[in-house]
Amino acid sequence: MPRLLWSHDEGEGGWVVLVFEYVEGRNPVVPWLAEELDETLVALATLSGLLTPSSLPPSTVGNAWDWSVVCGGYWRRLKEVRPARLDAWSAQHLDQLADLEAWAPSAVAGDALLHRTCGRTTCCLRRSGSSWWTGRTRASGRPG
Repeated sequence: MPRLLWSHDEGEGGWVVLVFEYVEGRNPVVPWLAEELDETLVALATLSGLLTPSSLPPSTVGNAWDWSVVCGGYWRRLKEVRPARLDAWSAQHLDQLADLEAWAPSAVAGDALLHRTCGRTTCCLRRSGSSWWTGRTRASGRPG
């Protein structure tokens, strides 16, 4: 576990900044390699187990089903408007994307602390085979 070097807390409604010691590693390559994807999924499953249930109440971290990306209706509106400049893949899959978006609020309902930005750029793979996650971690919901 990296050692905490410094912290700053702005108080109610503000930011909390934690600075940890350097962890040697790298982001997964693009396109993903099967071995790195497997390692990352194992790390996410472990993280899910550690963050369920969340030790922080929803009044502190919010709820995932309130995020605009979950409940904003963006794909539904695109489906209604069908803009000419929509890329070919999105246009071809618009119905499925709108259906997935409609299902999203129930998909994230739960009591886990969720990592909001799970992806290649927030994952640090180490030679030891362990993974570290960076980025924002907040909101209660169901782990993926």
